[in-house]
Amino acid sequence: SLEVLTKSLADLEYKFRIVLNKVDQLDSTVDFARAYGTLGWSLSKVIRRKDIPWIYTICNAGFDGTDRAKRGNLPLDAFSASRRDVVAEVFSAKERRYDNAVTTLERILREVEMIATILRVLRRRAARRLLWASTIALASVGVPCAFAPWLFQDVPQLVVALPAALPLLGAACMALLRAHMRRFQRMQARPHNLDDVFRQDYRRFFIHDEGEDLVARWALVRPKITTMLEVTPNLAFLP
Repeated sequence: SLEVLTKSLADLEYKFRIVLNKVDQLDSTVDFARAYGTLGWSLSKVIRRKDIPWIYTICNAGFDGTDRAKRGNLPLDAFSASRRDVVAEVFSAKERRYDNAVTTLERILREVEMIATILRVLRRRAARRLLWASTIALASVGVPCAFAPWLFQDVPQLVVALPAALPLLGAACMALLRAHMRRFQRMQARPHNLDDVFRQDYRRFFIHDEGEDLVARWALVRPKITTMLEVTPNLAFLP
């Protein structure tokens, strides 16, 4: 059914072998063209690609050398050759299994490469933000502490109490720093931000073409990156 093609077998179109059988029952090339076009139009709704997938046109007549009277003007001999190609495809399934394994491995490696590339960019952003926020936090605590003895020299009680307040100030700054970094990491995990990172980092691949393969791969990779960011405690310390 259409639901099987669009959901369960999504991204497995390279494994399909589409067959238009019983073309010997058609009366003319017009009927054949109409049937072929209708099938191609229907497949375009569930298989997202520019060109029509290869369709094997085969016939039952002539399988045993009989019932060849109803030929009309259709090339049944060519359809018989196409049927032999289908049979050969079926018997070569074992060999294709190894090709599919290599193809799957290549696809996984390309996805891993894209994940690593995007995470490297996000880690650099988080490291820069952490450095900036840490500098601000240290300055906000260190500068007042450095000038407090001079500013409050007439109030010795405050100068004496300042060392005791430093741990509290440090803990408050650390809590604010953690909250800021968590908020920053949530912002990085938003879909529109991830899309911006992808387009910026892969912009050189879109110069000469539309990069449909990269866009399709990114559609599969982005949810995985989002999940990784959600479970990562600190993006800046990713390996």
